Amino acid sequence: MGSVAIFCAYDLKVLTAQINPHFLYNTFDSIKALFVLKRYDDAYAMIDALSRFYKINLSKGDDFITIEKNLVMLKSYIDIQQMRFGGEFEYIYSVDPEIMQWKILKFALQPLVENAINHGIHGFTTEGIINLDIVRTGEKSLKITLMDNGRGMSKEALKKAISGEEGRNGKSFGLFATLHRLQYCYGDRIWWSIESEENGGTTIIMKIEVEEC
Repeated sequence: MGSVAIFCAYDLKVLTAQINPHFLYNTFDSIKALFVLKRYDDAYAMIDALSRFYKINLSKGDDFITIEKNLVMLKSYIDIQQMRFGGEFEYIYSVDPEIMQWKILKFALQPLVENAINHGIHGFTTEGIINLDIVRTGEKSLKITLMDNGRGMSKEALKKAISGEEGRNGKSFGLFATLHRLQYCYGDRIWWSIESEENGGTTIIMKIEVEEC
């Protein structure tokens, strides 16, 4: 295993340790509240979604997983957040069926969606939209477009977010950490851009050349 691969594996473990406990605690609090309210079916649905999420999330030796598995993990996460936030947003996705078994980095999608929900949509609109589009662009290349209609960012805020200037406790640290990890693991096989407007949503575009198809 090369040094880049070792770094990617280590970086994924660090990310899992940092992000998942926070998400887990909030979900457990929501499940407890559902039981108190005697909404047992909703509590079961949230537990089931959490189980599906962690089944893929904690799988060992799988730093790169299929797009299909990434989507299953992402949908499980979104199911939980939609239940927690009372349907504040709609999730729409479109993926080329022929690339479902292509492998991309685990957590290539979920942290970006998490950032869109927590810092873009939640508390800003009750008619949020998250739109994910993944298309094949070549023999071993694809394009990922993630759009939301959340609060967006000013040019200055966006600059701070992608530079990591806000630090570990900044609200956009998840965005910075994910893009940094993707850039390090893919090197010159990835290109990305972000367009954001204050009160006008955010669009993230990533073009990736995969090693396995």
